[in-house]
Amino acid sequence: MNKVTAGVKKRIAGNKKKVEKPEKKGSEETPKIKSDKKKETPPKETAKGTKGQKAKKPKISDEVIVLNSKNFNKMVMQSPDIWMIEFYAPWCGHCKKLEPEWKAAAHKLKGIVKFGKVNADEASNKDLASRFSVNGFPTIKYFKHGKKSDGKAKTYTGAREESSLVELGYKLADKSNIEPDILEIYNQNIYDENCKGKKICVITFVPNIYDTNKDERNKLLGTLKAVAKKNRKSPLTFFWLQAGE
Repeated sequence: MNKVTAGVKKRIAGNKKKVEKPEKKGSEETPKIKSDKKKETPPKETAKGTKGQKAKKPKISDEVIVLNSKNFNKMVMQSPDIWMIEFYAPWCGHCKKLEPEWKAAAHKLKGIVKFGKVNADEASNKDLASRFSVNGFPTIKYFKHGKKSDGKAKTYTGAREESSLVELGYKLADKSNIEPDILEIYNQNIYDENCKGKKICVITFVPNIYDTNKDERNKLLGTLKAVAKKNRKSPLTFFWLQAGE
């Protein structure tokens, strides 16, 4: 190899080193190496839950109140409300079969009939079960509207299905002449919490209180309650809202 050829090769090698390791000069920036890794973005939150995930189904078990020997008298016996109470045992197969029907009926009769359950297999509740002559599981007892006593507890012997339980609830409400709840929408949660499932929600707009008076307001709400009472067995939930809010 002659000296000219060796010099050319040396120059080429020197130039390659400068390309591989560029230096920052003045306002020039060092070239950035691009990465193939994509930047991850957090999932978007929506009203129905995280995007890409299935929204959770609303729970309907909250309407069933857990009763025991400590709260039974205060919750049930001192209340004028209509009550339907299930005495059950956790190991009972028929009780497990009844559970979804009981929950569904409680949800449908919300605001009309109160539903409760007592674990009669629990040692602390055995006296309570004995007090109401519970000899098998499940045993369903119910109280009509009004003042209560142990002797006024009735035993339900009908079908353990949602439709039959709901039918009994409506009959008890009709006999008691109880007016259905008419809910005032004073925030969004009132509507969201009470307009779930297979319901038809009816919203009535009433005049602002400053445009009318108390007597006119009560007269309008009285008419609305009468309509709600007449349609008690329909899947209707009635709301009212003051105009201008």
